[in-house]
Amino acid sequence: MVARADAALMTVIGLQAGVADDIQRYAPDDLAERYLPRFTSGEVQGAMDLTEPQAGSDLGAITTRAIEEAGRVFLDGQKIFITNGGAEVHLVLARDADTFERSKNTTKGLSLFICPRTLPDGSPNRLRVERLEHKLGIHGSPTAALRFDRAEAWRIGTKGEGFKAMLDLMNTARLGVAAQGIGIAEAAVEEAVRYSRERKQFGMPIGDQPLMKNLLSRMIVSLEGSRALVYRACRLLDQRTALQASLAGAPSAGERAELQRVAERNQIQTRLLVPLAKFLATESCDEITRAAIQVHGGIGFMAESTVGKLHLDGIITTIYEGTSEIQVSFALKEIGKGALAIVFEELRAELAALAQPVLRPFAERVRAGIARIEESAHALLSDFGYALLSARAVAEMVIAVIVACELLRQADVAPERIELAARWIHVKMLELEANARRVIEGDAGRIERCEKIVRLWG
Repeated sequence: MVARADAALMTVIGLQAGVADDIQRYAPDDLAERYLPRFTSGEVQGAMDLTEPQAGSDLGAITTRAIEEAGRVFLDGQKIFITNGGAEVHLVLARDADTFERSKNTTKGLSLFICPRTLPDGSPNRLRVERLEHKLGIHGSPTAALRFDRAEAWRIGTKGEGFKAMLDLMNTARLGVAAQGIGIAEAAVEEAVRYSRERKQFGMPIGDQPLMKNLLSRMIVSLEGSRALVYRACRLLDQRTALQASLAGAPSAGERAELQRVAERNQIQTRLLVPLAKFLATESCDEITRAAIQVHGGIGFMAESTVGKLHLDGIITTIYEGTSEIQVSFALKEIGKGALAIVFEELRAELAALAQPVLRPFAERVRAGIARIEESAHALLSDFGYALLSARAVAEMVIAVIVACELLRQADVAPERIELAARWIHVKMLELEANARRVIEGDAGRIERCEKIVRLWG
């Protein structure tokens, strides 16, 4: 069926006889019809090509150039650290040549392009893998450096708005990486719990030792907290899809206005929760997999150990699709736009709606935590540099109350999870208070002190 669809597409597209630099000219009427069936069938795989030697998190520094000639587009440049870089179809973020100088060092003038390794006539495109990277982990995922040497490509979306489209793609990808972190962490927890029951020392399983019980429970609470935040972010994305469908079918202006208001609130929350979810899930993955090595003792440090491999696999999740530092900076930006007011309004309503009386004291502690965050946020308003320095502390405080609320909601319908929520709240509300005091009592002088400490190393 896919082969017949592809043949029909070739008929519609029509290969033209014109030749330029030995590349046959063609004009696909519908790139989605050309490639999506082949993706879904597994015939081809894709790669997203963003990073360049000088452009990591700073996509404004991209210099890969898209040159238009007689209605055709050719790419010149280099991409590095490309996951699945040997794939057949590449989605490339490149700078339009006609606005190159004006848009340089900004996110304007960037467009998205489909660049296949094989052109429709079967000839190879001028895209090549320059090298495969040797990484600490995720060895099943090839990471490559690519060279575009007048490779033919096709623009998708609106010219000059590639960065906006990429933000949507990266939001989804960040939740995907968060889920990856949770999956790796869950595998590590399973290995650690199993080993703690099998391994005996001093006449008993090591899992019966009080310190080991504490370590394992801490790993599980961290995992379940991460999962709760990712689920909440995913729920917001699902709601956004439903709201968009409802807006399209709203019969009256009043209904459309109300749906639009709800959709805007949803979008504000999503922009805050996605980077927070990615930050928490991946940092927790790093900590959980490291703790799993500790559970295994010396055998966990062996190169062939499962938990050792999981730890090395997990490290990258804190880096790609935006480092943890980038995530908390993005979250701070949304907080600066007023996102906390909407998020906290939702949390307070959810805490008030808890039905189980046993949860009320925990809910009160979370409400107190929310008030403490609001108090500490004022200390950041006067100095942007200090706010950035405090971004991680602020992110951790906000995460603490959002996850606490989510775990309490779970415990409200599943009482066996009360201890899980209680442990999170007991630990995280203490950490929240420490972070709040640090933010309130600190000042921008911390930046200078950090610089002095760094200068000790030359």
